[in-house]
Amino acid sequence: MNKYYRKYIERKCKQCGENYLIREDIKASKYCSRQCAGLSRSKKPITCVQCGIEFIPRRKTTKFCSTGCAAKNRTNPKTKTLLNTNIIISCDQCGIKFKRYFNKLKENNFCSVKCNGDWMSENKIGQNAFRWKGGVYHQNNKYIHLKQEDGTYKQEHRIIMEKYLGRELDSDEIVHHIDGDGKNNKLENLKLMNRESHARLHTTERWEQGIFYGD
Repeated sequence: MNKYYRKYIERKCKQCGENYLIREDIKASKYCSRQCAGLSRSKKPITCVQCGIEFIPRRKTTKFCSTGCAAKNRTNPKTKTLLNTNIIISCDQCGIKFKRYFNKLKENNFCSVKCNGDWMSENKIGQNAFRWKGGVYHQNNKYIHLKQEDGTYKQEHRIIMEKYLGRELDSDEIVHHIDGDGKNNKLENLKLMNRESHARLHTTERWEQGIFYGD
Protein backbone atom coordinates (compact mmCIF):
# COMPACT_ATOMS: atom_id res chain seq x y z
CA MET A 1 0.00 0.00 0.00
CA ASN A 2 1.21 3.49 -0.83
CA LYS A 3 2.50 5.21 2.32
CA TYR A 4 0.81 8.45 1.23
CA TYR A 5 -2.59 6.79 1.03
CA ARG A 6 -5.20 8.07 3.48
CA LYS A 7 -8.23 5.97 4.33
CA TYR A 8 -11.58 7.78 4.59
CA ILE A 9 -14.42 6.62 6.84
CA GLU A 10 -17.98 7.72 7.50
CA ARG A 11 -18.97 9.49 10.70
CA LYS A 12 -22.23 10.87 11.98
CA CYS A 13 -22.41 14.62 12.58
CA LYS A 14 -23.33 15.36 16.21
CA GLN A 15 -25.25 18.48 15.21
CA CYS A 16 -27.31 17.63 12.12
CA GLY A 17 -27.09 13.82 12.27
CA GLU A 18 -25.97 13.35 8.65
CA ASN A 19 -23.07 11.09 7.67
CA TYR A 20 -19.91 12.64 6.25
CA LEU A 21 -16.51 11.39 5.03
CA ILE A 22 -13.44 12.12 7.09
CA ARG A 23 -9.88 10.82 7.14
CA GLU A 24 -9.43 7.95 9.56
CA ASP A 25 -6.41 9.58 11.28
CA ILE A 26 -8.42 12.73 12.19
CA LYS A 27 -10.02 11.46 15.37
CA ALA A 28 -11.08 14.84 16.82
CA SER A 29 -13.65 15.57 14.09
CA LYS A 30 -17.27 15.57 15.33
CA TYR A 31 -19.10 17.82 12.85
CA CYS A 32 -19.61 17.71 9.07
CA SER A 33 -18.99 21.46 8.55
CA ARG A 34 -18.00 24.70 10.21
CA GLN A 35 -21.64 25.73 10.31
CA CYS A 36 -22.58 22.68 12.39
CA ALA A 37 -19.59 23.24 14.68
CA GLY A 38 -20.68 26.86 15.22
CA LEU A 39 -24.29 25.88 15.91
CA SER A 40 -23.15 23.34 18.50
CA ARG A 41 -21.25 26.06 20.40
CA SER A 42 -24.16 28.51 20.38
CA LYS A 43 -26.49 28.64 23.38
CA LYS A 44 -29.55 26.46 23.27
CA PRO A 45 -32.99 28.09 23.48
CA ILE A 46 -34.96 27.89 26.73
CA THR A 47 -38.59 28.59 27.60
CA CYS A 48 -39.57 31.82 29.36
CA VAL A 49 -41.00 31.04 32.80
CA GLN A 50 -43.69 33.72 32.45
CA CYS A 51 -44.95 33.68 28.86
CA GLY A 52 -43.69 30.29 27.60
CA ILE A 53 -41.90 31.70 24.51
CA GLU A 54 -38.61 30.07 23.51
CA PHE A 55 -35.57 32.40 23.44
CA ILE A 56 -31.77 32.24 23.55
CA PRO A 57 -30.56 33.46 26.98
CA ARG A 58 -27.59 35.79 27.41
CA ARG A 59 -26.64 34.27 30.75
CA LYS A 60 -27.00 30.86 32.34
CA THR A 61 -29.17 32.30 35.16
CA THR A 62 -31.66 34.01 32.78
CA LYS A 63 -35.24 32.79 33.21
CA PHE A 64 -37.30 35.43 31.41
CA CYS A 65 -37.30 36.59 27.78
CA SER A 66 -37.68 40.27 28.73
CA THR A 67 -37.75 42.67 31.69
CA GLY A 68 -41.52 42.90 31.21
CA CYS A 69 -41.96 39.16 31.85
CA ALA A 70 -39.66 39.40 34.88
CA ALA A 71 -41.79 42.25 36.31
CA LYS A 72 -45.04 40.36 35.66
CA ASN A 73 -43.62 37.31 37.41
CA ARG A 74 -42.79 39.36 40.52
CA THR A 75 -46.33 40.81 40.71
CA ASN A 76 -48.12 37.56 39.84
CA PRO A 77 -49.92 36.31 43.00
CA LYS A 78 -49.24 32.70 41.97
CA THR A 79 -45.47 33.16 41.75
CA LYS A 80 -45.01 35.97 44.28
CA THR A 81 -43.03 34.84 47.33
CA LEU A 82 -41.40 36.49 50.34
CA LEU A 83 -38.03 36.60 48.53
CA ASN A 84 -39.26 38.86 45.70
CA THR A 85 -41.57 40.98 47.89
CA ASN A 86 -40.92 44.66 48.53
CA ILE A 87 -40.88 45.52 52.24
CA ILE A 88 -40.55 48.89 53.99
CA ILE A 89 -37.43 49.37 56.13
CA SER A 90 -35.58 52.29 57.74
CA CYS A 91 -32.22 53.64 56.59
CA ASP A 92 -29.56 52.87 59.20
CA GLN A 93 -28.02 56.33 58.71
CA CYS A 94 -30.81 58.90 58.30
CA GLY A 95 -33.87 56.86 59.37
CA ILE A 96 -35.89 57.54 56.20
CA LYS A 97 -38.38 54.80 55.25
CA PHE A 98 -37.81 53.14 51.86
CA LYS A 99 -38.68 49.95 49.97
CA ARG A 100 -36.32 47.07 49.30
CA TYR A 101 -36.75 43.48 48.12
CA PHE A 102 -36.55 40.97 50.95
CA ASN A 103 -33.82 38.99 49.16
CA LYS A 104 -31.70 42.18 48.91
CA LEU A 105 -31.64 42.87 52.65
CA LYS A 106 -28.24 43.09 54.34
CA GLU A 107 -26.98 43.53 57.88
CA ASN A 108 -27.00 47.31 57.32
CA ASN A 109 -29.33 48.93 54.77
CA PHE A 110 -29.22 52.48 53.38
CA CYS A 111 -31.52 54.58 51.23
CA SER A 112 -28.69 56.08 49.14
CA VAL A 113 -24.99 55.85 48.34
CA LYS A 114 -24.39 59.03 50.37
CA CYS A 115 -25.91 57.50 53.51
CA ASN A 116 -23.85 54.37 52.97
CA GLY A 117 -20.65 56.44 52.72
CA ASP A 118 -21.50 58.59 55.76
CA TRP A 119 -22.21 55.49 57.87
CA MET A 120 -18.98 53.80 56.76
CA SER A 121 -16.89 56.89 57.62
CA GLU A 122 -18.41 56.97 61.12
CA ASN A 123 -18.46 53.26 61.98
CA LYS A 124 -15.89 51.41 59.84
CA ILE A 125 -12.77 53.23 61.03
CA GLY A 126 -9.86 52.18 63.23
CA GLN A 127 -10.19 48.65 64.56
CA ASN A 128 -13.59 48.27 62.85
CA ALA A 129 -12.19 49.00 59.38
CA PHE A 130 -12.23 46.19 56.82
CA ARG A 131 -8.49 46.59 56.15
CA TRP A 132 -7.43 46.98 59.79
CA LYS A 133 -3.97 45.42 60.28
CA GLY A 134 -3.50 45.96 63.99
CA GLY A 135 -2.36 49.58 63.65
CA VAL A 136 0.92 48.56 62.02
CA TYR A 137 2.20 49.24 58.52
CA HIS A 138 5.59 48.87 56.83
CA GLN A 139 7.08 51.87 55.02
CA ASN A 140 8.50 50.57 51.73
CA ASN A 141 8.92 47.20 53.47
CA LYS A 142 11.76 48.77 55.50
CA TYR A 143 10.54 50.59 58.63
CA ILE A 144 7.70 49.63 60.98
CA HIS A 145 5.13 52.31 61.84
CA LEU A 146 2.75 52.09 64.83
CA LYS A 147 -0.54 53.94 65.18
CA GLN A 148 -0.70 56.50 68.00
CA GLU A 149 -3.65 57.59 70.15
CA ASP A 150 -4.17 60.71 68.04
CA GLY A 151 -4.58 58.57 64.90
CA THR A 152 -1.16 59.35 63.40
CA TYR A 153 1.60 56.79 62.71
CA LYS A 154 5.13 56.91 64.11
CA GLN A 155 8.25 54.87 63.39
CA GLU A 156 8.69 52.10 65.94
CA HIS A 157 12.45 52.62 66.37
CA ARG A 158 11.89 56.25 67.36
CA ILE A 159 9.23 55.23 69.90
CA ILE A 160 11.62 52.70 71.50
CA MET A 161 14.43 55.25 71.70
CA GLU A 162 12.12 57.87 73.22
CA LYS A 163 10.97 55.41 75.90
CA TYR A 164 14.61 54.55 76.67
CA LEU A 165 15.65 58.22 76.97
CA GLY A 166 12.43 59.31 78.67
CA ARG A 167 11.90 62.24 76.29
CA GLU A 168 10.76 63.02 72.75
CA LEU A 169 13.35 63.11 69.98
CA ASP A 170 14.12 66.31 68.09
CA SER A 171 13.61 66.47 64.32
CA ASP A 172 17.41 66.65 63.92
CA GLU A 173 17.96 63.39 65.82
CA ILE A 174 18.10 60.15 63.80
CA VAL A 175 17.85 56.58 65.13
CA HIS A 176 20.35 54.49 63.20
CA HIS A 177 20.03 50.70 62.74
CA ILE A 178 23.48 49.23 63.36
CA ASP A 179 22.98 46.02 61.36
CA GLY A 180 21.20 47.87 58.52
CA ASP A 181 17.90 46.03 59.09
CA GLY A 182 15.16 48.64 59.49
CA LYS A 183 12.81 46.08 61.05
CA ASN A 184 15.24 45.00 63.78
CA ASN A 185 14.17 47.47 66.48
CA LYS A 186 15.92 45.88 69.45
CA LEU A 187 17.46 48.52 71.68
CA GLU A 188 20.98 47.09 71.27
CA ASN A 189 20.62 47.51 67.49
CA LEU A 190 19.67 51.21 67.72
CA LYS A 191 22.04 54.18 67.90
CA LEU A 192 21.05 57.82 68.35
CA MET A 193 22.82 60.21 65.96
CA ASN A 194 22.32 63.70 64.60
CA ARG A 195 21.28 64.14 60.99
CA GLU A 196 24.70 65.29 59.76
CA SER A 197 26.70 62.42 61.30
CA HIS A 198 24.12 59.90 60.13
CA ALA A 199 24.38 61.14 56.53
CA ARG A 200 28.20 61.11 56.74
CA LEU A 201 28.14 57.50 58.02
CA HIS A 202 26.02 56.21 55.13
CA THR A 203 28.07 58.20 52.60
CA THR A 204 31.26 56.55 53.90
CA GLU A 205 29.62 53.10 53.67
CA ARG A 206 28.58 53.71 50.05
CA TRP A 207 32.08 54.80 49.09
CA GLU A 208 33.59 51.73 50.74
CA GLN A 209 31.14 49.49 48.85
CA GLY A 210 31.71 51.32 45.57
CA ILE A 211 28.10 52.57 45.33
CA PHE A 212 27.87 56.06 43.86
CA TYR A 213 24.93 58.20 42.79
CA GLY A 214 24.33 58.24 39.05
CA ASP A 215 25.62 54.68 38.48
